[in-house]
Amino acid sequence: EACAVNQASLPSNNNGKETKTKKGSKSSSLAKTNSLKLECIEGIHKGAIVVLSGELIVGQDPTGGTRSRSNSKKQVFQVDDDGASKLHAKLVLNKSGSKKKSLLTVRVTDLKSKNGTFVNGKKVSGSGKQAFVNDKIKVGGCVFSIKHI
Repeated sequence: EACAVNQASLPSNNNGKETKTKKGSKSSSLAKTNSLKLECIEGIHKGAIVVLSGELIVGQDPTGGTRSRSNSKKQVFQVDDDGASKLHAKLVLNKSGSKKKSLLTVRVTDLKSKNGTFVNGKKVSGSGKQAFVNDKIKVGGCVFSIKHI
């Protein structure tokens, strides 16, 4: 399986177990993370998981044929699917709300792909579309589900 993911920015995983804070109150490590995961649920990469912690470029040649300088916030995922363009889509993790009640979302932008990028079956156009946990993102024949870590 030829999928390239920048592993340098992957956070450690506490498997969602509750942890005690110094004040003795319980907090879930899920609420503390600044990442979401994309799980491929359909297509050639079914079962693959990508941790999104910044910007992710998805496509058959997501580096654009060049070696870019190492940037821990920029990740790539190579899709081995004829339905995907070389540079197909850009996914950017967004955090909104306050520290205590923050919401993580994904900004999905189509990079002028030949077959389009879809969120929950709707084609992404223009400046992109906001996607939320449990939404589905389709790139070529691969469908990714957005999940909490």
